[in-house]
Amino acid sequence: IIDWDHEGEHLAVLQEGGDSVTIWNLSSRWVKTVDLGFKDPSFMRWSRQGSELAIGTCSGNLLLYNLDSRKKIPVIGKHTSIILCGDWSNKNNVLALGSDDKSMTFISASGETLSQTRFAVGPTSVQFAQPLEKSTSSPLDDDWGTKTGGSAVAKSDRISVNLGKRKIQIYEDTDMKAEPITIDFPDKYGKIKRYIWFEEGYLVVGFAK
Repeated sequence: IIDWDHEGEHLAVLQEGGDSVTIWNLSSRWVKTVDLGFKDPSFMRWSRQGSELAIGTCSGNLLLYNLDSRKKIPVIGKHTSIILCGDWSNKNNVLALGSDDKSMTFISASGETLSQTRFAVGPTSVQFAQPLEKSTSSPLDDDWGTKTGGSAVAKSDRISVNLGKRKIQIYEDTDMKAEPITIDFPDKYGKIKRYIWFEEGYLVVGFAK
C-alpha cells in the first residue's frame, strides 16, 4: 500500500507482511522507517488535514502515528477481525474503519472510540466525499458547502460504504442517524470492484463485469 499525505509532501509505503512503514519526504529526499510492533498490517491511510497516519491490522488492532510529534498510539481491540478499509473525514479529523466483523468504527485522532455501527454484511470500502474547489460565481448545494474565498468548505462529512461489494449506502454525517441513501446495482454488473467520489455528490463505480 502507498499513500501520500494531504500536502503531497510525504509518501508512506506499507509492504505486505512487513512490520514497519517507510516514509519518504519529497523535498529533502529523507527516508524514515517506523516500526509498527506487529507483522500483520492490512490497511493504511493518511489524515486529510493533520499529520496522523493510521495503520490497521489483520487482527483488528490499530496504530496511529503522528509524523509531527513522532508519537505512536496503539489502539487494541477496535475490531475482532481484519480491518479491510478506512478513511479520514474532511471536517473533524475522524477516522472511519471498516472490518470483516461487519462493523464500522469512528475514532478520533487521539484514538478515542466515538461510535460504532453494525451492518448485515461486511463493509469492503469506506469513503468520505470531498468538496471540489469552485469559483465564487459557482452555485453550491446548501447541504454540502458554503462559498468561502472561492472554494467549497464542507459543512458535513458525507460518508459512503460499499457493503458486500453489491450496494453502496450514503450517510450525510458520521452520526449516521438519518436514513441512508441506498444504491442497489443489477446482478448482471457483477461485484463492485472500486468506486470513487468526484466533483460534488457524484460517484463513479467500476464492476467486475
